[in-house]
Amino acid sequence: MTLPVKYQIRPFPNYWHYIPASNTSLALTFFSTIYLPRELYNKLTSPNPDLFSKSVLLHERTHLLELYEYGSLKWYLRYLLSRQFRFSAELRAIEVQMNYLAAHGGNYDLEWKADQLSNSTYVWAAAYTEAKSTLTKMWEDAKKHPPTDTRALDAEVQMMLGKIVPAQGTASPLHFS
Repeated sequence: MTLPVKYQIRPFPNYWHYIPASNTSLALTFFSTIYLPRELYNKLTSPNPDLFSKSVLLHERTHLLELYEYGSLKWYLRYLLSRQFRFSAELRAIEVQMNYLAAHGGNYDLEWKADQLSNSTYVWAAAYTEAKSTLTKMWEDAKKHPPTDTRALDAEVQMMLGKIVPAQGTASPLHFS
C-alpha cells in the first residue's frame, strides 16, 4: 500500500547525537520523517542497496502507516507508555520486513533483534526469551510461506529509495510524496 501521507527519508541530523537518550544506530520514524543512521543511509543511496537495508524501509513504512491510522499523538503515547503496544508495533513492522526478506532469500538476525527488544534500545519491550521465541516463530512462518508476488512491495521499496533526501551539502532539492 502506498503511503497516504507526505514523508521524507533522511540521515539523522548532526545535532541528534546531542539529544539525551537518543539512539542514532537504528532507523527511526518521527512523525513524517524516517531518520536513518549514516551507515544505512550510505547503503541505501549506493548504486546497489543490500536486501536487508531495503527491508528496513518497509519496517519504517509500517510505522508510518500506523501513525497515519492511529493519529501521531495517540500512537506515540501508546508506544512510549505501553510495553505491550511497543512490542506489538515492532512485531508488526518486523513481520513485513521478514516477509520481504524471506521472499527474496534473505536472512534475519533473530538474536540481534531479540536483544534489542529486550534492552534499552526499545525500552525493554519484552523479555529476551519472549522476543526470541516470537521472532523465531515469525521467521519460520515467513520462510515456510513467503509472499509469492512481491511486485507491490518491490515497487514500494523503489519508490522509497527515490525519495531519500540527499545528505546535507548537496544541491538536490528535497523530495516529498
